[in-house]
Amino acid sequence: RARWSCENSGWSRGGPNLRECRSLDIMNLKEKFNSSSIKDTMYMLEQVFSDREKEIFGEDLADVISMMTSLPDRVHTATRFQSETARWTATKDLVEKSASLFDRIMELNETWHDIVEKRRPLVGTHLLSTIDGLGLILADAMAEKIDEQSVIGKNM
Repeated sequence: RARWSCENSGWSRGGPNLRECRSLDIMNLKEKFNSSSIKDTMYMLEQVFSDREKEIFGEDLADVISMMTSLPDRVHTATRFQSETARWTATKDLVEKSASLFDRIMELNETWHDIVEKRRPLVGTHLLSTIDGLGLILADAMAEKIDEQSVIGKNM
């Protein structure tokens, strides 16, 4: 729900308050997120953030970041029984895609400000904890024979 306040001289200059608005794409993502494979989940996340013309509202962003906190566990579950090389490749690919998403999320400056101020620290903590968790999963998947590369560093 967008709200636009009326002042003595007319509509407020700041435009409507979009804090309570939700994107249909994010609502669909929330509905499918936990029942989809990790690859499908990453694809859906990429689609949401690939079109810079699509509107992502503050609460949408908070919801997406909250959903993403499950990614480290889901990546681990999806790759734990694979061979060392296959596990490394799959984990590296998923972490690279995640890092690209984190980069796009960080670019949404105005959207961050639309998140209720009291909620922002928790949303930021969820984002950083997810990045940390994916880093630990990646480190765990590394085999000694594989050269270490900074996946997150090149995308952030």
